[in-house]
Amino acid sequence: MVAMLEMYAAMSISGGGMIDEGGEIGRSMARAVAELKKGPDYSPLRRKTAGVDRTRVQDWDVRAESWSDGLVSGAEREMIDKVQADRSPPADGAFLVIENGAWESTRIYLERSKLQEPHAPADSGWYLGRADDPSAPASEPSLAVPVAQLTEVRPDLREILALPTGYLVVIDMGGVTAVLDNRGSDVWSVIAGPAAAS
Repeated sequence: MVAMLEMYAAMSISGGGMIDEGGEIGRSMARAVAELKKGPDYSPLRRKTAGVDRTRVQDWDVRAESWSDGLVSGAEREMIDKVQADRSPPADGAFLVIENGAWESTRIYLERSKLQEPHAPADSGWYLGRADDPSAPASEPSLAVPVAQLTEVRPDLREILALPTGYLVVIDMGGVTAVLDNRGSDVWSVIAGPAAAS
């Protein structure tokens, strides 16, 4: 919006006192509108997940940690349950990998990856990391946390953890802000409607 306002302020008036709508300024404004419609780019988060070495993780107990992001509300949990996807809850005894210190971030994300060999049989494929600086590499060491232990302190994440491979969910202080499917479509903007954009 700022870019569009700046372009509008920079428009030159032609000799006849009319705005030159067919010129470069009009094309620039059209490009700016198209960029605004694209929405956020979540590919840095997917690259961050892909860069984590899941074979070198340290066991960790998160039950003593205090989380800084917002909780997923009851209404949001119900909406996540309505996502058209084949549910695949982690098996009993499964673990997920968490970025060291992710609980200190006011914006986190969870992504479920298709696992490549070698990986531990109990690995759920889920990664929970900081989303406050998507381009920053993951803090080391990565931590292996039992799913049952995480849901003990964060029961609001249960519905998210049942989503299938390829899904990515972003949570900030206001709750869920995006749910991307395995094709990269933001299904949250569809099911949550105008509330998802606010």
